[in-house]
Amino acid sequence: MIIIPMMGASSRFFNAGYDLPKFMLPLAGRRVFDWVIESFRRYFTSETFVFVVRDEYDATSFVSSRAEAAGISQFSVLVLERETRGQADTVAIALESVDGALSRNMLTVFNADTFLPSFELPELGLGIAGSLDVFRGDGDHWSFIFPGDDMTVVRTAEKDRISDLCSNGLYVFKDASTFMSAFEDAVSKGGTASGEYYVAPVYNSVIELGGRVNYRLRASGDSVFCGTPSEYEYLVRSGWSGFAA
Repeated sequence: MIIIPMMGASSRFFNAGYDLPKFMLPLAGRRVFDWVIESFRRYFTSETFVFVVRDEYDATSFVSSRAEAAGISQFSVLVLERETRGQADTVAIALESVDGALSRNMLTVFNADTFLPSFELPELGLGIAGSLDVFRGDGDHWSFIFPGDDMTVVRTAEKDRISDLCSNGLYVFKDASTFMSAFEDAVSKGGTASGEYYVAPVYNSVIELGGRVNYRLRASGDSVFCGTPSEYEYLVRSGWSGFAA
């Protein structure tokens, strides 16, 4: 199961003069949303997708039509009429609508403003509770991991540069219950960053509850970011042409 939360208000884009949410903006002959889901093309017929959207800009029809046109076999669009407490809270709400059989599958959470050319999901081996994809980057505006031996994660942090290993927004959990148990633990401890519950810090509770979390180190060019007006405008200005299916 792949959950893509899309509850961001796109405030930076609207403040910059755009009149559509960022996932609807045109890019390389398509829309930003199209390139987000294109990352998972090889899983269009094997995974169930859940998109969580705001009740505005006719987002339900937009997402449904684009997902269907892309060839995704099984998907649902969950509309939330209220604000959530952040991306992790959005995922928790989405999981409440998922049936029991599906919730036992591996859970993948992904940002709605990043593209991953030539992407493959990780395989979680025996005893592995979760996995993150990271790259070596600059700045302190990312989610970070502190690495241990054998590609394990010791801890994570939100916008706190505990290493140079930055999350690209791809989060994997063994199943929904692994995520929910850790999220509830994080909430009980007040584990927010700037008042929001982000997904990366949830792994700290996974680890504290006895789960092993691994990471995969990706090349910086394996992730294309489109989350801010400057990142979007760079792609448009540079003539970014997308990536092969």
